[in-house]
Formats: sequence, C-alpha cells, structure tokens
Amino acid sequence: MGRPVRLAAVAGWHGDRKEAMLAQAKADPPADVLVGDWLAELTIGWAARERYVDRQKDPNHSADGYYMKTIVELFDRAVDTIVERKQKLITNGGGLSPEGCAKALEQVLQKHGHKLKIAYICGDDILDRFEELNQSAPMKHFDNGKELRDLHKGTWIGANAYIGAWGVVEALRGGADIVVTGRTTDASAIVAAAAWWHGWNEEQYDRLAQAVVCGHIMECSMYATGGNFSGYKALFDKPHDTAFPIAELEADGSFIITKSPHMNGLVSRQTITAQILYEIQGNIYLNPDVQVDLHRVTVEDAGPDRVRVTGAKGFEAPSTAKCAVFAVGGYQAEAFAFATGLETTIKFKMFEKLCRYWLSTQPQYKFTTLTFQHVGVAAVDPKNELEATQTLRIFAQADRAEDFPPNGLQAMVEGLSMGTFPGFHRALDMRNTLPKLYMDFWPSLIPESELKLSLSYLHGDTAPLSNHKHTIPAMKSDSYDPKSSYDEDKWGPTVREPLGSIVMGRSGDKGGNANIGLYVRHADEYQWLRTFLDTKRFEYLLCDELKHIMKLERVEFEGLLAVHFLCRGLLGEGVSNTSRLDGLAKSMIEFVRARVVDLPIQFVNRGRI
Repeated sequence: MGRPVRLAAVAGWHGDRKEAMLAQAKADPPADVLVGDWLAELTIGWAARERYVDRQKDPNHSADGYYMKTIVELFDRAVDTIVERKQKLITNGGGLSPEGCAKALEQVLQKHGHKLKIAYICGDDILDRFEELNQSAPMKHFDNGKELRDLHKGTWIGANAYIGAWGVVEALRGGADIVVTGRTTDASAIVAAAAWWHGWNEEQYDRLAQAVVCGHIMECSMYATGGNFSGYKALFDKPHDTAFPIAELEADGSFIITKSPHMNGLVSRQTITAQILYEIQGNIYLNPDVQVDLHRVTVEDAGPDRVRVTGAKGFEAPSTAKCAVFAVGGYQAEAFAFATGLETTIKFKMFEKLCRYWLSTQPQYKFTTLTFQHVGVAAVDPKNELEATQTLRIFAQADRAEDFPPNGLQAMVEGLSMGTFPGFHRALDMRNTLPKLYMDFWPSLIPESELKLSLSYLHGDTAPLSNHKHTIPAMKSDSYDPKSSYDEDKWGPTVREPLGSIVMGRSGDKGGNANIGLYVRHADEYQWLRTFLDTKRFEYLLCDELKHIMKLERVEFEGLLAVHFLCRGLLGEGVSNTSRLDGLAKSMIEFVRARVVDLPIQFVNRGRI
C-alpha cells in the first residue's frame, strides 16, 4: 500500500496487561493492525488440562469455552476505538476454541452496537486424530528422537500443530476485520499482517524472514520495551505503565521497533537485542512460513526509542510442522520450610534425612520424584532475621493423587516440624502441598500434508485451506567455538568482578531446553567476548548446573554483538512438569552474569551496567 504497515502488540501472553489493547488502539499515529499473542507452551497446556478435567466430569461438555478469556475483557475496553479507527485485530487467543472465542468477541461488538466481519481458523487441534496419525507415521520427540508412544505414561489430553500465516492472510484478503486462530505461531500473526498489507507471496523468503524476526520481537510485549532487561536500573524511576512495542514494517521486510511516546519503557539496541536472543534455538529460527537464519541480523539505533532491524535470511518453510503434545503426567506438590542463622545447610540435610526416614515407614506413599532444594544463602553477620534465613523447597511427584498422604506434603512437613532442628519454621499457607495434576509435554513434528485447516466466517462460509507443498526438512542450527583462542595479553590488565558488570543477556525456555544469550554494548567488547566465552569457559560458568545439561551448542551473532548457548535438557521435559524452581529458565542468565571472572579493566572503566 505504499507505506509501512504499522503493527501494535496488545498481549504478550495470556493478556498480561488489561489496558494494553486500548492503549495501543489509541496510539498515534494509529496502528493498522493490532496483534495479540496469547499462547505459550504453558497456556495451551493449561487449556488442554482444563478441557480434560471438564470432560472427566461430563463427556458431553461444550467445546466452545477453551479460549483465552482475558481477550474478551481487553476487547471490551478497546472495541469503540478499534471500530472508530478501522483497525484490524489478529489473535491466537482462540486457544482450543477459535469458534467460541469468535462468538465471544461478537457478543462484545453487539453490546457496543457494532458489527465487524470475524473469521476464525481451525484444524491445529489434532487430538481427535492423534492416535491415527501416530500409528501411520509414529511421532518422535523433537529433541531426543524417541517415539512418543514409548514415552506415553498416561492419557493424551492435547495435541496442537503450530500453524502459519497464510490462512490469516486469506481471511484478511476476504475482508475480515478480526481473525481468531488456535495455535498459530507467535510470529505468524505479524507475518500475516505484513504479507496482506504488502501483497507478498510465500516465496519471498527474505521478506518473510524479516517479518518473523519482527514477530519474534513483538510477541512478548514488554520484553521489547525494557521488561526483563539487564539494564533495568535505567528504568528504576519509571517501572510502571511500560509501553507495548509498535512496529513499522516496510515492503522490503526491514522494520523499526518503537513505542508510544506517552508511556514509559525503553526501546534501544540493547532491549531489542535481548528479545531477539530470547527463546531461540541457535541461528536457525524455525517457523511454518519460512526458515530464518539469524546469523547476519543487525540492530541499530534510528532515533529516540526507535531501532531498525535488518539482515535476516529466509529459506523455504519446512515440510513438517511442530506439534505440542500433552499427556497426563501425574500429580505434584511442593512445600517450603526455612532455617535461620548458623549452619543452615546442615540443618536442612538433617530435615531431609528425617523426611526420607518417615517415608520409608509409610510404603503406601510412592513418589516418582522427591527433591529437597536449598534456595538462597543465609547472610553472615546478618542485620535482621530475614537476612539470616534460607529457604528449603520440597518438590514431589507421583503417578496418582492417592500416592500422596491425604493432606499432601503437609502430613510430612507439619508432622515432623517439632522434632527437627532449632528454629525450624514453614510456610503457613499449605495449599501448594496438596497434589495437583501436571502434564507431560513432548514437542514433536507432524507432516505438513497431514494438516486439515479450515477458514470460517461467523454467519458465513467455511472452506478448507490448501496445504502448501514444502519439500525440504527443518534446518539445523550451527554449533561452533571461536576460530581464534582467547589471548589474555591482548586485553590488558584485568579485575575480578561479576561477568554481568559489562555483559548483558537474556535467557528463556523452549520445551526441555534453555537458551542463554550474552551480549555487550561496544564492538571492541564483542571481540573480547566471542573469544573469552568459548564452550569450555561457559561450562565453568555453569558450575553445578552443568550436570543437568545433555548437550551444549554455541553460536555467534556479530550483528548483535552476542554469543548464544543452547542448553539441551536443562528443564527436563519442560515447564509443565519440571522440578526446577525457575521452570522457564528466565533467571539462568542472571545466575551466569553473577559469576566472577577476570574482566578487562579498560571495559569496566567505561561504566558498569
């Protein structure tokens, strides 16, 4: 249409800010398309669990209600502005019920006296076809290659293929004002808006790749505008009313990320670099619309709160689609206890020994997982009781709820509390000690040819969407150490300080894997970082965490001044059933940045982060 399409993010997951859609709809200049990413591995799993529990109670329970409910509340606040400004809305908030979500949004329109054309896309939910598909072509775990039928311990409760942009493009070309989908990938809504606006076709790979990067930046809302940012102290005085990102995407695929000037937050080279590094699996970013090589992606300042991103390279989309598979894993519970003052570690070891002895006398209780995790360290010469206190997290899993005591872990923690170490105290809220259903999550692949997607309009036609016949397999990311070894003499005198004094970063989850990206602020610092941070030194930084990792993969991003590590297996089977306290790996980067190393004094003297 001759100018960039202006895209505004309205949700980062599950409707994280109630006022976001209205604020973005009101932003000037006006957005052409509002894009809401409601889904993650966790949220689609929650919906599957809710549906399973309801169907256990009533097999005929309606299928319409398993969408992300917060979208209705946000839309109710913003609908008048959206209609007045003639803005499009694209969302994957349909979850497991795109039609139900579309109907709920129509009710909001009717309440406000408006009428818009609403489309919804179905077919990503393949649970009813899962056994059939798994028999004809056994699905394998995306990371370890094991057949899912060999991993199956319980009942399949969810199976969703990650679908792409072209159904949304067709809906927009058909005049839809609102498009609701199920498990459309996080980035594909942005790809769809750009392809519709600029008239792209599916073979314009580099442009599509740029749009995927744009969508990847936009998908997590405030993560692109200062949230979860290593340089958070720059935002310390204004941690509230953080803006959501806005993108201006050109016909050639290049784009600028910005924000409303009337809201807080920060868009800078560093905040955008952090989000590009978040939740990637190396240099290849897989998407059902295009495969993206991130090696040459570059970010550069383009003005106050404006950053331009270029350099993504695109390749034909893979012939397979990712599939998120959920099964009943069992039941889990956790409890928290505390030790204060001297020798807290010894005190906790005593309590663990007591708990394990108690369980040995109660053979009817059968835990498949039981861990005692020491969280934090009690201060030396503390100034108050809190400084002197350390936390013990007790985490347990079992195949059945009845494998726990009747009142969960409370029976163990409370029953033993008066016969253990001095100063023992526990969390008084015991709700988490009761067993709750958890899910096994297994990422897999499904042939694209097996998808049966459809496009429907409320009060209109339904038609199948054609499958694109892609022929190449999913590409693999590179993994390598620096070509030249680290030269201590080159960088002058050093000082022992935490790595995070001069190195920023971002970490996150993807199934059972954690990714950790580290980057610096200046080009000469990158030449130091890329040689200093080889695999061996990163293993040293990981310290005790290394034993939880099956494999490390390392790549470099010169345009981002970054080095990235993929830690395969760190999260076990993923956030839905991991025993780790930080199941999303968001804090792993802060652990690594806290490790003390030898830093060049010349870089430290420029100013600590």
